[in-house]
Amino acid sequence: MKITITHNKRLRPPSLLLRYKWYISLNYKSSSGTEGTEVMDMKDITFEADLGLNQKDSWVKINHQQMGFYRVLYPDAMWASFSTHLVQTDPDQWKLSSPDRSGLLNDAFSLAAAGLVSYEVPLQLMSYLAKEREYVPWASALTGVSYIHRMLRLDPEFGLWTKFLGDQVRPAVTALGFSDEDTQPYITRILRPMLMSTALWTDDEQTLAYVQNEFRAWLDNGTIPTSVNTRGTVYAYGLEQFGTDRDWESLWQRYLVESSPQEKERIMDALARARQPHLIMRLLNYAKEGKHIRRQDFFTVVADVGRNPAAFGLLWDWTRANYQSFVDRFSITDRYFGRMLYYMTRDYNTEFKLQEVKDLFEQFPEAGAGERYRKMALESIEKNIYWMKNFRSVVLNWLKTNA
Repeated sequence: MKITITHNKRLRPPSLLLRYKWYISLNYKSSSGTEGTEVMDMKDITFEADLGLNQKDSWVKINHQQMGFYRVLYPDAMWASFSTHLVQTDPDQWKLSSPDRSGLLNDAFSLAAAGLVSYEVPLQLMSYLAKEREYVPWASALTGVSYIHRMLRLDPEFGLWTKFLGDQVRPAVTALGFSDEDTQPYITRILRPMLMSTALWTDDEQTLAYVQNEFRAWLDNGTIPTSVNTRGTVYAYGLEQFGTDRDWESLWQRYLVESSPQEKERIMDALARARQPHLIMRLLNYAKEGKHIRRQDFFTVVADVGRNPAAFGLLWDWTRANYQSFVDRFSITDRYFGRMLYYMTRDYNTEFKLQEVKDLFEQFPEAGAGERYRKMALESIEKNIYWMKNFRSVVLNWLKTNA
C-alpha cells in the first residue's frame, strides 16, 4: 500500500525558507502491529508499507511514541478509528501507548482550535477517558478541556459540558481513590489531585463528600489531610463549596500565623476561592493595603482570586477602580504589574469586555513593562471571541447529541 504524507511549515520571515533544511523522522505504528521509520526532508514523501489499512477501523499512528516535535492531521475516518479502538477495547488490549494517546489528544485539540479539524474530533476522542488511568494522556486532554471549560463557564448551556466532562472523569477518580498509598508510583499521586479538581468542576458528589469531610475535620479538629498532594484541593474546594464567613475568618487567622511557606500558599489559595462577594473584596483590600499581605505577595493574591469564577466581574471592577493607585505603588516598570492585566483578562470572550479592556488601556496609555502583555491580552480576547463565534455551536451541538 502506498502512503503519502505532506507537510506544512510556517517560517517567518519568508526569506528564511532558503536557510533551513530540516528532516523529520516519521516513526509509525499501525493497528495491524506494523512499525517502521521513514525520513522526511523538505519535500512530501510517499512510501510503501503493508499497514493493513484496508481493514475496518484500521489506523496508523504517525509520530509513534511522540518522539518528534510536529502535529499530525489525519483523515476524518482515521480519527474515528482511533476513537473506536480506545472506546471499544479494554485498556489492557490497547495498541496505542500512553505517549501515543497523549499525542492524539494534544494534536486533536490543537488542530481543532486552529480550525483544521472539527471540534467533534477531540470531543469524540475524549469519550475514552473514562477508562484512562495514566497521567500523561490526562494532562494533555485537560489542556484542551480547561480552555473549553473557561469559554463556556458563563454559557446557558454550560451544564451540557459539565455532564459530559463528569462522565469521563468520575470513573477515573473512583478507580484511583482519594488517598495516597506507599505502593503507588509518584505519577499516580500527582494525577489524583488533578482528576479530583476536574471532578469538582462538575460537582461530582463523591469527590464533594470527601472534600467536605476532610475540610471540616481540618478546620474543626485540626486533623490535617494525610495526602500532601490533595491538601490544597481540600482547602480550596472545601472553602469554595462549604465555607461560611466564620470558616473564612478562621482560615485568615491561620494564614497570619502560619510559618510554612507551602502551607501559607495553600491557605491563601483557599481564601481566594470564597463565593461570597464581600469576602473576596475583603481579601483584595487586604492585598491593596499591604498591612497583612506582603508587597511581594500582592500579585499572587490577585492571581488566586482571578481563578475564582465568583470573582470574575469583581476583580476587574476593583482593578479598574484602583489602577492609578497600583501605578503609584508599583510603577509601570514593574514586570509583575505589567503582566497582571494579561492574566486577569485573557479569558474574556465578548466584544463588550474587549472594549472595556481597550478603554482602560486608553485611559492609562503608558504601559511600561506591560506593553507586550497588553498586546497579548487583546490578542487573547480576540482569539476567544473568534472561538465563541466559530466553535461554540459545534461543541454544544455535539454535546446535545452525544453527552
